[in-house]
Amino acid sequence: MRSSVRVPASLRFPSTAVAQEGSRRGQSRADVNAAKLVTAACLLAASPTTLALAQSASKTSLPPLSVEANKAKKKTATPQSSPAGNAAPAAVAEPTPEQKSASPYVDSVAPYKVDESGSAKITEPLADTPKTITAVSKEVLEDKAVTSVRELARQTPGVVLGFAEGGNAFGDSLYIRGFNARGDIFVDGMRDPGNASRETFAVEQVEVYKGPSGTISGRGVTGGAINLITKKPNEAFNFTDVSTTFGTDKTVRTTVDLNQVISSGLAVRGNVLFHDSHVAGRDDDVQDQRWCGFLAATIRPTDAFKFTLDYYRFRTDGVPDFGVPFDPRTRLPVTETAGVPRDTWYGDARPGRDFMKNEADIVTGTAEWKVTDGVKLTNKTRVGRTTVDYLASSPEGTNIATELNPSLWTTNIHNANRLQETDLLANQTDLTVKFNTGAWRHTLVAGLELSREEVTQRSYQRNGVNLLNQDVDLDNPQPVAPNIPNNRTAPINRQIDTA
Repeated sequence: MRSSVRVPASLRFPSTAVAQEGSRRGQSRADVNAAKLVTAACLLAASPTTLALAQSASKTSLPPLSVEANKAKKKTATPQSSPAGNAAPAAVAEPTPEQKSASPYVDSVAPYKVDESGSAKITEPLADTPKTITAVSKEVLEDKAVTSVRELARQTPGVVLGFAEGGNAFGDSLYIRGFNARGDIFVDGMRDPGNASRETFAVEQVEVYKGPSGTISGRGVTGGAINLITKKPNEAFNFTDVSTTFGTDKTVRTTVDLNQVISSGLAVRGNVLFHDSHVAGRDDDVQDQRWCGFLAATIRPTDAFKFTLDYYRFRTDGVPDFGVPFDPRTRLPVTETAGVPRDTWYGDARPGRDFMKNEADIVTGTAEWKVTDGVKLTNKTRVGRTTVDYLASSPEGTNIATELNPSLWTTNIHNANRLQETDLLANQTDLTVKFNTGAWRHTLVAGLELSREEVTQRSYQRNGVNLLNQDVDLDNPQPVAPNIPNNRTAPINRQIDTA
């Protein structure tokens, strides 16, 4: 009977023994038994019982183990060039120009992410503030090439322009969540009632507060408010940032941002702008020119007190474009369904006619006093004048619905115009108190504002009569009525006092 047990190769005989298989066939059973014993001994040696016995056998001592390793060589000390023999301190990396001019309210690593508000009334990080706030940093404004608040409104959810559907054609006519926000635009937390077109060249960031915001912005804020945070002097770095943009349609825009630390406790910052452009796809007469400047100085006589004085100057001069009329058959612009060329301009290029001018001169003084570690008092005083002056040809209705001959189609031109001057005198005081009650941390904000707004409004006339509306050809508008103004109406004065 042949055994079926297979012996592992490591336990088999060497090849010389296999060659003598025939002469040793009688010993096969003994060899198999020996292999079984060896295998059983190996399994028994690896069993837990055997391991336990081996660990408990204290009489058997193992030979000492000697481990040899190469010893690390000591480095020879390099002689220092310092005359005192001490090691020179590590050099601190110089901040990049972008880091020097970075906004103090954004994440230093991700400047698109605004962490804090520039308003003294919002003391916690925006992520912890229970209000819908859209904050746009200057880096976003620059990368999007946003040059005015109007352009920003086109890209912000919940904010729309109010030029159509009965809206006013001048200034920043904005609606937030469906409510008129023309009077709810603020600069550094103070109301800006000028109704002018606002620039972004001196803006650090734009904050849009959505929903009722009376506790932040005061009276009349139903749908929301917009707060423009201006650029303040940087007391740590000197930097100069010059940017020039060239584009089609004779577009040239240059901005300069210069910050200078004069001495410890005194820093100044200046921003200037020149902008000249036409409108793509429109008549060459339509243009927009702007000259602006913003100068600010910060004085810090002590660590607890700081005073900032700034002056804002704004000038624009251009020719407006009030669009094209609608086709009553399709309720679409006549350039889409009535065969009118898209570059058709319904304005009046005669001297003394269509123009759009804005002026602003505003001075603001801000005093900040850190009374204690938990108490801060801020007082702002602002005085300024804003002027809006425009006369524009505004195409209204057409006779397309009643005239069958397209060559006789006309549109009625109105004369939108206004000269408005707004004088502002305001004072605002904010008190911020931080304290703890046990494990609870509190921040209390209180404020008081006193302001006076005086508005003077007039309209343009010719020979004591309002400018006449006139019909012009729909395809080739050529105004013929003598609508060159030579006098203005009597002023209408309004005064608004708030406290």
